[in-house]
Amino acid sequence: SKFWGGLLDWFKETMLDKYKTISDHDDDLFRLADSPEEVIKHIQGYHNKQGLSPNFSTDTLSHSCLDAVHFVSRSRVSVPVA
Repeated sequence: SKFWGGLLDWFKETMLDKYKTISDHDDDLFRLADSPEEVIKHIQGYHNKQGLSPNFSTDTLSHSCLDAVHFVSRSRVSVPVA
């Protein structure tokens, strides 16, 4: 991610290498995305990998996620994705 690259560098150089406050694998705990569509792919990929299926229409998921991600991306706030 070009936009979030500086944040990832800071995690590694400051939090991991300098202060040892995170572990090598902590970057597996979150995903960064540059577009709403990429967020949906991460969510659907996780569900597929875990053998989960939504109890609602995936069209609703896509629409709701896009609305939420557009809001977050306008605010420039990162959110962890399980």
